Amino acid sequence: MPGTADPISGLLMYPLTPGGLPPLWSQTHGPITLTYAFCDVEPASYPSQTGHLPGFQKITDFVKSELRRELAIVESVCGVTFAETSDVNAANLEFFSYTLPQGVLGMGAYPAVDASGKPLRTAGDIAYAPAVLATIDAQGDYAGGVHHTLIHEILHALGLKHPQDGTVAQQLPAALDHTTLTAMSYSVMPAWPVWRDYRSLFFYNVGSDAPRLLDVNVLQFLYGPSQKITAPGDDVYRYDATPGQHLIVDSGGVDTIDASAAGKHASIIDLRDGTTSSIAMWGSDDWVDTLTVDGHSRATALTAISGAGNALYSGIDNLAIATGSKIENAIGGAANDQLSGNALNNELTGNGGDDLLDGREGFDTAVFNGPSSAYKISRSSVSGAEGTDTLQSIEALRFADKTFFAVSGEDATVARLYGAAFGRAPDAGGLAVQIGAHTGGVPLHSLAANFIASAEFVARYGASTSNADFAKALYGNVLGRTPDPDGLAVQVSALDAGLTRAQLLLNFADSPENQARVAGDWLLV
Repeated sequence: MPGTADPISGLLMYPLTPGGLPPLWSQTHGPITLTYAFCDVEPASYPSQTGHLPGFQKITDFVKSELRRELAIVESVCGVTFAETSDVNAANLEFFSYTLPQGVLGMGAYPAVDASGKPLRTAGDIAYAPAVLATIDAQGDYAGGVHHTLIHEILHALGLKHPQDGTVAQQLPAALDHTTLTAMSYSVMPAWPVWRDYRSLFFYNVGSDAPRLLDVNVLQFLYGPSQKITAPGDDVYRYDATPGQHLIVDSGGVDTIDASAAGKHASIIDLRDGTTSSIAMWGSDDWVDTLTVDGHSRATALTAISGAGNALYSGIDNLAIATGSKIENAIGGAANDQLSGNALNNELTGNGGDDLLDGREGFDTAVFNGPSSAYKISRSSVSGAEGTDTLQSIEALRFADKTFFAVSGEDATVARLYGAAFGRAPDAGGLAVQIGAHTGGVPLHSLAANFIASAEFVARYGASTSNADFAKALYGNVLGRTPDPDGLAVQVSALDAGLTRAQLLLNFADSPENQARVAGDWLLV
C-alpha cells in the first residue's frame, strides 16, 4: 500500500474495520473484469426496503448510452474491463434511479465481495437522482457538471473515496483537493448575486465526464494499466477559451495538442504523461472584462472576483494527460505561452506572443510559420513580427523555407556527416534517428559506412567509382568546389593506401572548411 503522504492514499477507500482490508473488488491488484446491469425494478439488494425506494425509475436508453461511454473511458485508463449483463443480482455494478435525500445527486456504494467473489448486499450499487438523468436527457451528450456526477459515483463503486473523508492521515492534502485533479473532490461556490449567470464557469460546475489525473493514478494502482490500445491514429486535440476540464488518453499515432484558438488567453502545455496543462487561462482582468461588458460595475466585478477565490474558473490544470499516454506535438496561440515536451521527438509551435519552448529530452523541433529571412535567429531565441520565443533543449528550428539545427559536440558531427553524405541539409526526422543511433553506441565510422551503402548515396555518387572519382565527388558535394591538385592527390593516395571511404567521408564532413561552410547555412553555432 502507498504511504499516507502519497496522493493515492488520499483517494483510496480505507478499511472499514480496524485491521481489516480496504473495500475492493479484488485484494490482488491488477486487471479485472466487472459486470454491470441496469435495474428495471428495485434491486434485490434492498430486500427489507422493497417498495421504499421513493420515486424509483429505470435508466432511460439515452442515459444508458452515456453510462456505457463513461465506463469505456474508465476502461481506457486502467485495467478494468466492463461486461454488461442482464443478471442484475450477480452484477458487480447496478445502475438505477430514485429520489435521493435533499441535495444529493447520486450515491455510489463501495466494493465488497463474499468468499466466492460475489458482490455483497448493496456493494457496487449506483443510484442517481431523477433530476440528474432528466438533465442529461434534456441537454444531450454533455450536460456539464451533471456528467461529473455520473463518473463520480462510478469511481466510488470502484473503490475511490472523497478526498476529505477519514482521518487527517487518510485525507488528500488540501493543495490537491480540487476538481481539476480529482473528480472525487467538491468545490465551494460563492453565493454573490453577480454570479447568477456565471455558475457554469465555476470549476465544480464546469465538471468533467472523465476521471481526473489523480483518479487515473489510483485506478492504475488498483487495476493496472489499460488493456486497450487507445486512439491509434494521428489525433489533434483542439481547445479554445471555452471553460472545460479534459483528459487525454492516447497511446498510438503522432498526436498534437492545439491551443491556437485560445485567443488572448495564454496556455501552459506540458506533454509529459501523468501531468496537467493549463489551456487558455483566465485571469482577473478577463473576468472584469466579462462582467463589466454585461453591465456590472468594475467595483462590483472586482469585489466578486476577490471573494470567489479558487472556486472561480481560471483554466489552470484544466487538461490532464493520462499516465501511459504519448503526445508528440504542441501548438500555442496568440498569447505568451509555455510549451514543454517529453522524452519523445516533439514539435513545438509557439505562434504569436513571447513564448517559451522547452523540448526537454528527445530530438525536438521549434516550428515557425514564416521564412527564415523574417526572423532574427540564434540557438537560444528567435525574434520576429509574432514575438520573441525563448528556446531550451531545442535541436531543430523549422521555418517555411528551411530548417536549422542547434546541436553541438558529436551530435553536430553526426549532422555534418549526414549533410556531407547526401549533399543537402538533413531532415529533422532522419537526423534524429542518426543521433539516436550514435548516442546508443553506433560509432561515427559505422554511420558513415551506412550512409555510403544507402540508395540515396549510391544515386548521388554512383555504384562503382574509382578512388579518384570518389574523392573528386566529395570535394564537389561536401565542400562545394573543385579539388586543388595537391589536395586531391593526398586524398587519393590515402584511399589507395587502405583508408576506408567511410573514414574519408567522415574526414571531409568534420573538416574545418566544411564546419565553416555549414555553420553559415543550416547549422547554428
